[in-house]
Amino acid sequence: MFTLTRFSVKSRPGEAARIELHQQLPNPFVLYTDGGSVATFLLLEEQATCDLGNSSLTVRATPGREVYLVPEEHRENPVVLRVANLFPRRVGEGGETTFDPLPAGRYVIGVRGKGLGRTVAVNGGATSVRIE
Repeated sequence: MFTLTRFSVKSRPGEAARIELHQQLPNPFVLYTDGGSVATFLLLEEQATCDLGNSSLTVRATPGREVYLVPEEHRENPVVLRVANLFPRRVGEGGETTFDPLPAGRYVIGVRGKGLGRTVAVNGGATSVRIE
């Protein structure tokens, strides 16, 4: 079972974004933020800190398309897929959208209305990918 929680995250330039949770029951968490960030972690005590990383992923696609990210290890989890679909990023007129911040890892890019597609590795810093 997953506890799914949505947060707005603010970070200082050059520093990894962090979020602190207090007074939560021990559970696995999947975090989706307004900025498109996604992170998973297991809360084992009454409080935990989740490092959201300092990587970014720019997705280039047709303007107006809505895209979302799913951590690769959760690509088969229907609850995670549903929540990811609730928080897509719209590709702007310039043909790109950026998910930032992200922890290093592998993500599957989803397109709203079409489902999951390409898997991409984010290993720190800026990563860019084009999808059709």
